Amino acid sequence: MIYLKSKMEIAYLDGNLQEEEPCELTITEGFPGKRSIQVTYDDKKRTYLGKEEGEGHFVLSSDNGNSHATLHMFKGGDRLEGRWKEGGQTGFWSIIAR
Repeated sequence: MIYLKSKMEIAYLDGNLQEEEPCELTITEGFPGKRSIQVTYDDKKRTYLGKEEGEGHFVLSSDNGNSHATLHMFKGGDRLEGRWKEGGQTGFWSIIAR
């Protein structure tokens, strides 16, 4: 499935919160635990790619290889949540698939 009008919210562990940001979310269909995921944002300048490590649990890395993240979702849900680490910053993110 491709969700072109998804919304992402980013929270930094230092307490800063970035407003909602539009993103594109792609989750390939397949057997549970075998899907892949792609999140593209910042006017398509930044991309995270990953694989499903267990049903609804994704491990991602940025296309530049300097950032890592996780996303988790419930079966049939439209929200993914997880953690990220980019450079020296860490935080949480939430994506609503639309």
